[in-house]
Amino acid sequence: MALPIAPTPKLDVKASSFFLRRIEKDLRKPMGAVATPRLNKAIKKIMADAHKNKK
Repeated sequence: MALPIAPTPKLDVKASSFFLRRIEKDLRKPMGAVATPRLNKAIKKIMADAHKNKK
């Protein structure tokens, strides 16, 4: 027998104002550059593992 799905939680007045302040504060902080993963190194490792597993 299936279990009933719980209702979606709702924020009360205090929690919603805290959440809104937190979001507005974070909007003022610009996000910096995100480092790009070292794809060539990762691809070589994947290919080496694939060749090792073939044997």
